This record gives sequence, C-alpha cells and structure tokens, in this order.
Amino acid sequence: MLNKKDAIIPAAVLITAALIFIIMKIIAGNGGARVKVTVDGEEYGIYQLSKDAEYEIEGYGYITDKLKIKDGKAYMKEAACPDKLCVHMGKISKNGEIIVCLPARIVVEVVEKGDEGYDAVAN
Repeated sequence: MLNKKDAIIPAAVLITAALIFIIMKIIAGNGGARVKVTVDGEEYGIYQLSKDAEYEIEGYGYITDKLKIKDGKAYMKEAACPDKLCVHMGKISKNGEIIVCLPARIVVEVVEKGDEGYDAVAN
C-alpha cells in the first residue's frame, strides 16, 4: 500500500526532470547571431541573421548558390549543383545548425557572436 511519503520521491524526480528539460530548451532555443560561410574550408563571409539579405556564394568548381537570410533564419534559396540537397535542408537559426552543399564545398553554419574562430587546435 502506498502512502504520501512513497509518492514524494517520484514526484520530486518528475519535477526535477521537467525543470531540466525546460532549462535545456531555453538554452538550446537561443538563436545564433550570425551565419559563417566557408568554401572549401576557407572563410567566405560572416552575415548577420538579424538583417534580411540575399548573397551569391561562388563555390568550388564555379558552382554558385544563393543564400537567403530572412526573419532571423538562413537557407539556400537556389543551388547550381545537380542534386540540390542543400536547398532541401531547410532553414537554420540555432547555434551549431549547418547547411552543406558538397559539390560546391559550401558550408553555412550558425554561430554565436564571437564564436567564429577556434579556441585551440589539438594534434
């Protein structure tokens, strides 16, 4: 037979788990401040997510893709590559999300302000 004391521990665990879940959603839900574009491993440009714009990115092999930033989200509007997978990757806005165009060797990554470089390189 269960009494009130037996119900306290499972209730406390559920409440703690719910609080952790909410805190993680808030932290992970913070949008990145910028998108960093690299072509063949070299930095191509860094663009603000807060500013609506459209950019043509010349990738490897003269493949040109169009990156669009609108309403705080970035996405590939057009791609000259044959498979156009990057166009179908959708919109990105959260820190760490990426869009990749393999034929053009273009990578678009959302980064927080001040997170554009490496802290260290390990060998």
